[in-house]
Amino acid sequence: MKFAGTESTVATYRMCQEIVGEAGLIRSGSPGVLGDGELERMNRAAQINTFGGGVSEVQREIVATMRLGMTRGRR
Repeated sequence: MKFAGTESTVATYRMCQEIVGEAGLIRSGSPGVLGDGELERMNRAAQINTFGGGVSEVQREIVATMRLGMTRGRR
């Protein structure tokens, strides 16, 4: 499922940044950058897929109603 992949990717990059520390938050071209800023860039890219009309919430609701036979939640 798309939302599970997106959320696990975000969680993985957050964990990597916790391990690396503050250096993992520095953008490419900045002083003190680690690995040319690749970790920071990939973390930002992963975050993009979690926005846009609550994509994860919509996907969960579709799975719950269509596959699990649950009723829609209140909005």
